[in-house]
Amino acid sequence: MRASSELFESTPTGARLLVDIDWDNANVVRAAGEALIRAADTTARFDLSSLDATSPAVAVAIDWLRAARDAQVDLGFDGLSPELQGVLEFSGLSQLFACDAAASD
Repeated sequence: MRASSELFESTPTGARLLVDIDWDNANVVRAAGEALIRAADTTARFDLSSLDATSPAVAVAIDWLRAARDAQVDLGFDGLSPELQGVLEFSGLSQLFACDAAASD
């Protein structure tokens, strides 16, 4: 997976999101992530350590999971903040997000 925008940067394991997601940029960030997912062979990993626990962030991440399913790509997330993990757990969504707990600390 090769990230080539001001929104993501390539990492050894995938791509790191460089911006927080809010209602103003959610569609652009969503589309950039979907492009990375479509470009992946079978697996994609996004480092979301820049994200705050907001509704737009959760909505975009859920959309990326849908896009990955449609593209038959295994999508995982690293660097989820404790706050974002709490939102996902509270909403019953935590099992949808394959994440590396060690990368979240």
